Amino acid sequence: MYITEVDCKMNDIKAPILTVLGYPSKPTTMGGLRWLKRVVDCIEEKGRFDVRKVDNYRIISNRINKDRTIVWTFFSLIDDLRDALKALFTNPDIAILDTYGETNLILWILLRFFRPKAKILTVFHHYETTSTIQIKEDNNKISKLFCFYYNHLVEWAFKNMIRNSDRIITVSISSMHQLYSLCGLTEEEIRKKVTVVGASIDPFPIHKFINNTKAKDVDFLCVGRIDKFEGIEKIWELLREKNPNANFVMIGKASNKQIDNFHKLGIDHKGIVSEDEKFSIYLRSKVFLFPSTREGFGMAVAEALYAGLSVVAWRIPVFEELYDNIRDLERLQLINRSDYQSFAREASRILYSLQTKMMAPEKKDRINNLKKWKDVSERVMKVLDGMNDQSRLI
Repeated sequence: MYITEVDCKMNDIKAPILTVLGYPSKPTTMGGLRWLKRVVDCIEEKGRFDVRKVDNYRIISNRINKDRTIVWTFFSLIDDLRDALKALFTNPDIAILDTYGETNLILWILLRFFRPKAKILTVFHHYETTSTIQIKEDNNKISKLFCFYYNHLVEWAFKNMIRNSDRIITVSISSMHQLYSLCGLTEEEIRKKVTVVGASIDPFPIHKFINNTKAKDVDFLCVGRIDKFEGIEKIWELLREKNPNANFVMIGKASNKQIDNFHKLGIDHKGIVSEDEKFSIYLRSKVFLFPSTREGFGMAVAEALYAGLSVVAWRIPVFEELYDNIRDLERLQLINRSDYQSFAREASRILYSLQTKMMAPEKKDRINNLKKWKDVSERVMKVLDGMNDQSRLI
């Protein structure tokens, strides 16, 4: 049963409190956070829930070390506890938790102890190591042992949190399968608890950018998190052998040390850029490289296809699932993992083909078979409404 904003006002019905932990208050380039922000904003616009948002991303970002590990200190636990308590004190009827960040674990425990009637909806994008911490400026055997056991404990706790959740939403069938194969959910639990809601991208005005875009001067482009990529340096080495005059641009979050290392390899890593600059670079590019091994959806691939780019990526289940209907168009080439030679060879073949055809950007077919954010949010709201109805029966 749906409860509208009008129903609440006419019948003086109190809208159920929906607490969202990890909502980014600022624009973000990270796919999971962008998904959360767009979906929650759509839910809030509908007015069926009293949405309470708690932003804890600053904690995670402030702990990122130069080698992409998470620096742990005693004060980290204080920060996590403070934000978890802030979310607890919103008195949620339903809480949305992510499967990343210890703050979510703490809030899960607090809710089960102090608000047992509150329902927990877990968002699962894809499986990856949930925490890789190290003790700041301490590399002795004791701290290494502590980190080893701590990370395994967090991993175990997150799997238990997932199994203990009232409902789980995922962005693809591939990520749903990971709940069974890697997180230990039974087929019965998946049938009762899990809903695939999908994801979307932020469409950009193609013609606006085409009119103000330079010629296609970027040969190879890669957008995304460095820690999910496999073999990017080796692929670039092979590409340069075949295309000595080619250039390669990367976009995404990276430390200054990592960016310097990429520059030494001849890769123009621009770090985080504005959305407008990112879209402009998409339209200036010829071939999109995406050697990522861990994706629940892959927003960067969806954006590249929307921009009219040809994509070369590792063969992982989600791309076979989402793009099976377009692979015959040769716009997405999937390469078996760790086959760097084939990856570079296919990227070079596409580059040569584009250079000989000299296709103008506005002439290229664009692929946009994705749902819109409002459609994704409607699926999430159906799950939330079902959870709210169950709460009323308790």
